[in-house]
Amino acid sequence: MLDLFQTANLKLSQTNPKEEVRWEPPSDLWYKINNDTAIFESTISIKVGAIIRDHDGQVEAAFSKALLVPLGQLEAEAKTLEESILFASDVGVWDVIFERDSKIVCDVVTRCSEPPSTISTLIEGIRLKLQDFQRARVSHVLRHGNHPAHLLAQYARHLFGYITWIDETPYMVESAVTHDVMLLSLS
Repeated sequence: MLDLFQTANLKLSQTNPKEEVRWEPPSDLWYKINNDTAIFESTISIKVGAIIRDHDGQVEAAFSKALLVPLGQLEAEAKTLEESILFASDVGVWDVIFERDSKIVCDVVTRCSEPPSTISTLIEGIRLKLQDFQRARVSHVLRHGNHPAHLLAQYARHLFGYITWIDETPYMVESAVTHDVMLLSLS
Protein backbone atom coordinates (compact mmCIF):
# COMPACT_ATOMS: atom_id res chain seq x y z
CA MET A 1 0.00 0.00 0.00
CA LEU A 2 2.81 2.37 0.88
CA ASP A 3 4.55 1.66 -2.42
CA LEU A 4 1.33 2.36 -4.36
CA PHE A 5 0.81 5.62 -2.46
CA GLN A 6 4.39 6.81 -3.09
CA THR A 7 4.24 5.83 -6.76
CA ALA A 8 0.96 7.70 -7.23
CA ASN A 9 2.36 10.83 -5.56
CA LEU A 10 5.55 10.64 -7.60
CA LYS A 11 3.53 10.46 -10.81
CA LEU A 12 1.43 13.45 -9.75
CA SER A 13 4.49 15.55 -8.98
CA GLN A 14 6.07 14.60 -12.31
CA THR A 15 2.98 15.46 -14.35
CA ASN A 16 2.37 18.73 -12.52
CA PRO A 17 5.78 20.42 -12.39
CA LYS A 18 5.70 23.83 -10.77
CA GLU A 19 6.48 26.35 -13.47
CA GLU A 20 9.08 28.92 -12.49
CA VAL A 21 7.86 32.42 -13.22
CA ARG A 22 10.51 35.06 -13.54
CA TRP A 23 11.10 38.46 -15.06
CA GLU A 24 12.09 38.36 -18.71
CA PRO A 25 14.08 41.26 -20.17
CA PRO A 26 12.97 43.21 -23.21
CA SER A 27 15.03 43.04 -26.38
CA ASP A 28 17.77 45.59 -27.08
CA LEU A 29 16.63 49.21 -27.39
CA TRP A 30 13.38 48.47 -25.55
CA TYR A 31 12.47 49.12 -21.93
CA LYS A 32 10.11 47.15 -19.77
CA ILE A 33 7.90 48.80 -17.20
CA ASN A 34 6.43 46.50 -14.60
CA ASN A 35 3.65 48.07 -12.57
CA ASP A 36 1.37 46.96 -9.78
CA THR A 37 -1.49 48.16 -7.59
CA ALA A 38 -2.28 47.88 -3.91
CA ILE A 39 -5.69 48.90 -2.60
CA PHE A 40 -6.15 50.14 0.95
CA GLU A 41 -9.86 50.47 1.65
CA SER A 42 -9.27 51.81 5.17
CA THR A 43 -7.67 54.95 3.73
CA ILE A 44 -9.81 55.05 0.57
CA SER A 45 -6.70 55.02 -1.56
CA ILE A 46 -4.75 53.02 -4.06
CA LYS A 47 -1.00 52.65 -4.10
CA VAL A 48 0.93 52.35 -7.31
CA GLY A 49 4.41 51.06 -7.98
CA ALA A 50 6.34 50.89 -11.25
CA ILE A 51 9.88 50.09 -12.29
CA ILE A 52 11.54 50.71 -15.66
CA ARG A 53 14.35 48.35 -16.64
CA ASP A 54 16.49 47.89 -19.72
CA HIS A 55 17.45 44.71 -21.58
CA ASP A 56 20.15 43.94 -18.98
CA GLY A 57 17.69 44.26 -16.10
CA GLN A 58 19.23 47.52 -14.91
CA VAL A 59 16.87 50.02 -13.31
CA GLU A 60 16.39 53.21 -15.30
CA ALA A 61 13.68 54.69 -13.08
CA ALA A 62 11.01 53.73 -10.56
CA PHE A 63 8.20 55.29 -8.59
CA SER A 64 5.82 54.70 -5.70
CA LYS A 65 2.68 56.77 -5.55
CA ALA A 66 -0.37 57.12 -3.35
CA LEU A 67 -3.64 58.14 -4.99
CA LEU A 68 -6.45 59.16 -2.68
CA VAL A 69 -9.27 57.85 -4.84
CA PRO A 70 -11.99 55.34 -3.98
CA LEU A 71 -11.57 52.85 -6.81
CA GLY A 72 -12.52 49.21 -7.07
CA GLN A 73 -9.96 46.57 -8.04
CA LEU A 74 -10.47 46.72 -11.80
CA GLU A 75 -10.57 50.52 -11.93
CA ALA A 76 -7.42 50.69 -9.78
CA GLU A 77 -5.61 48.26 -12.08
CA ALA A 78 -6.45 50.38 -15.13
CA LYS A 79 -5.49 53.60 -13.32
CA THR A 80 -2.12 52.07 -12.42
CA LEU A 81 -1.40 51.34 -16.07
CA GLU A 82 -2.29 54.94 -16.94
CA GLU A 83 0.06 56.26 -14.22
CA SER A 84 2.85 54.06 -15.59
CA ILE A 85 2.31 55.37 -19.10
CA LEU A 86 2.51 58.96 -17.86
CA PHE A 87 5.68 58.12 -15.92
CA ALA A 88 7.35 56.52 -18.97
CA SER A 89 6.55 59.63 -20.97
CA ASP A 90 7.99 61.89 -18.25
CA VAL A 91 11.17 59.79 -18.06
CA GLY A 92 11.51 59.82 -21.84
CA VAL A 93 11.49 56.15 -22.77
CA TRP A 94 9.69 55.67 -26.06
CA ASP A 95 10.08 51.97 -26.90
CA VAL A 96 8.27 50.31 -24.04
CA ILE A 97 6.61 47.10 -22.92
CA PHE A 98 4.15 47.75 -20.11
CA GLU A 99 3.89 44.55 -18.14
CA ARG A 100 1.39 43.88 -15.37
CA ASP A 101 -0.34 41.07 -13.58
CA SER A 102 -3.92 42.10 -14.42
CA LYS A 103 -4.89 39.93 -17.37
CA ILE A 104 -8.26 41.66 -17.73
CA VAL A 105 -6.66 45.10 -18.17
CA CYS A 106 -4.05 43.73 -20.59
CA ASP A 107 -6.74 42.01 -22.64
CA VAL A 108 -8.98 45.06 -22.93
CA VAL A 109 -6.12 47.43 -23.81
CA THR A 110 -4.91 45.05 -26.54
CA ARG A 111 -8.50 44.59 -27.78
CA CYS A 112 -8.59 40.87 -26.97
CA SER A 113 -11.82 41.55 -25.09
CA GLU A 114 -14.28 44.37 -24.58
CA PRO A 115 -13.75 46.63 -21.56
CA PRO A 116 -16.31 46.58 -18.78
CA SER A 117 -18.28 49.83 -18.70
CA THR A 118 -16.61 50.88 -15.43
CA ILE A 119 -13.24 51.28 -17.17
CA SER A 120 -14.15 51.85 -20.84
CA THR A 121 -13.38 55.60 -20.78
CA LEU A 122 -10.11 55.04 -18.94
CA ILE A 123 -9.10 52.32 -21.41
CA GLU A 124 -9.77 54.59 -24.39
CA GLY A 125 -7.55 57.24 -22.79
CA ILE A 126 -4.82 54.65 -22.23
CA ARG A 127 -4.98 53.55 -25.86
CA LEU A 128 -4.62 57.18 -26.99
CA LYS A 129 -1.63 57.77 -24.69
CA LEU A 130 0.08 54.64 -26.00
CA GLN A 131 0.05 56.17 -29.49
CA ASP A 132 2.50 58.84 -28.26
CA PHE A 133 5.25 56.22 -28.00
CA GLN A 134 7.46 55.10 -30.89
CA ARG A 135 6.70 51.49 -29.98
CA ALA A 136 4.53 50.35 -27.09
CA ARG A 137 3.04 47.04 -26.03
CA VAL A 138 1.02 45.88 -23.07
CA SER A 139 1.55 42.35 -21.84
CA HIS A 140 0.52 40.13 -18.97
CA VAL A 141 2.88 38.53 -16.46
CA LEU A 142 2.04 36.27 -13.56
CA ARG A 143 2.33 37.89 -10.14
CA HIS A 144 5.69 36.23 -9.30
CA GLY A 145 7.24 37.85 -12.39
CA ASN A 146 6.15 41.28 -11.15
CA HIS A 147 7.74 41.24 -7.69
CA PRO A 148 9.69 44.56 -7.68
CA ALA A 149 6.61 46.48 -8.86
CA HIS A 150 4.56 44.80 -6.14
CA LEU A 151 7.11 45.88 -3.51
CA LEU A 152 7.00 49.47 -4.80
CA ALA A 153 3.19 49.51 -4.59
CA GLN A 154 3.37 48.20 -1.02
CA TYR A 155 5.99 50.83 -0.15
CA ALA A 156 3.55 53.55 -1.24
CA ARG A 157 1.33 52.71 1.75
CA HIS A 158 3.64 55.02 3.73
CA LEU A 159 3.33 57.91 1.27
CA PHE A 160 0.92 60.80 0.90
CA GLY A 161 2.21 61.76 -2.53
CA TYR A 162 4.87 60.09 -4.59
CA ILE A 163 8.58 59.42 -4.80
CA THR A 164 10.66 58.69 -7.88
CA TRP A 165 14.09 57.22 -8.41
CA ILE A 166 16.03 58.01 -11.58
CA ASP A 167 19.13 55.97 -12.49
CA GLU A 168 19.12 54.26 -9.12
CA THR A 169 17.58 51.17 -7.61
CA PRO A 170 15.18 51.79 -4.72
CA TYR A 171 16.46 50.05 -1.60
CA MET A 172 13.24 48.06 -1.05
CA VAL A 173 13.55 46.31 -4.42
CA GLU A 174 17.32 45.97 -4.62
CA SER A 175 17.45 42.28 -3.71
CA ALA A 176 14.52 41.41 -6.01
CA VAL A 177 16.15 43.21 -8.95
CA THR A 178 19.52 41.59 -8.19
CA HIS A 179 17.81 38.20 -8.09
CA ASP A 180 16.20 38.83 -11.51
CA VAL A 181 19.56 39.88 -13.01
CA MET A 182 21.33 36.83 -11.57
CA LEU A 183 18.69 34.56 -13.13
CA LEU A 184 19.33 36.27 -16.48
CA SER A 185 23.03 35.43 -16.29
CA LEU A 186 22.18 31.78 -15.63
CA SER A 187 19.99 31.55 -18.75
